[in-house]
Amino acid sequence: MLDKIKKITLETDRFFLIEIALSNINNNYLSWFQDSVTRKEITAQYSSNDLTKLRGYVEEKLLCKDCLFFGIFDKSSNEHVGNIKYDPINLINHSAVMGILVGNPLYRGIGLAGEVMHAMEELLKHYLDINKIILGVSLENEIAIKAYQKHGFDLMLAGKTENSTFMEKKI
Repeated sequence: MLDKIKKITLETDRFFLIEIALSNINNNYLSWFQDSVTRKEITAQYSSNDLTKLRGYVEEKLLCKDCLFFGIFDKSSNEHVGNIKYDPINLINHSAVMGILVGNPLYRGIGLAGEVMHAMEELLKHYLDINKIILGVSLENEIAIKAYQKHGFDLMLAGKTENSTFMEKKI
């Protein structure tokens, strides 16, 4: 079923989402990880200054059987401005772990995350019967925590560390 979803192009009012392609892995994408805000926000597995390593990371995720990795593109310019990833997706527990990156700073604070998350949640619910989304967030990133709470996420007590915590949303 995930293979079928990977071929879907989702559209929101301002963006379209498609499975990321290796052709999207370029110096612009790599530069997102040099941004001070991104470095503060991302508690992800990937952080490197090497395009080859970034391409390898993305390729590995594209081959995963329990991962959806979509690029976020501006409809008006076709510019790749961010990514949203669900990894892993647990079909038995009907849950998915989400990560989102708004790489282009011009697209932060304009409601992109909420718009994109809503579209992806509908897709996950409809095709995979996912009813719970989990994400990790840095405790220092109060802006992100408030934004996620605004979109229905609650802080989880389990899994909290000194620097980060998990949030969940029932969909």
